Amino acid sequence: MTGPKIGPKMLRVDWLPGSDQLRGRCHCGAESVADDPVAMWRWLLAHPDHPSSADPLSSSAGCRRDGP
Repeated sequence: MTGPKIGPKMLRVDWLPGSDQLRGRCHCGAESVADDPVAMWRWLLAHPDHPSSADPLSSSAGCRRDGP
């Protein structure tokens, strides 16, 4: 059996074993860690305007946009 196909626009959320934290990875390469799954998905779905820091509720710089 093969694993799921990963496309160019894949959003991924993984549980960090031994903790109550989730790690989110955006297709743009940004990563974040959060305790709240709702905050994590809001952060991911805000692409390209989501913060690229480790805090999904932070207001730091967003993802790099492709194009003008």
